Amino acid sequence: MHLVLNPRMMESFKSLKGQPATITGSLFHADNGNHQTNVLMTPAQIRPAK
Repeated sequence: MHLVLNPRMMESFKSLKGQPATITGSLFHADNGNHQTNVLMTPAQIRPAK
């Protein structure tokens, strides 16, 4: 799955690099050749996994 990150989500993602995380958000299908996977996610929240 490919994450589509805005600057705020990118900071959350970077702060949790190498750690388990829970990500919630909206899924959508790839619609052009630039997408690297068939399914992409626009995250609403990225937090450490419990």
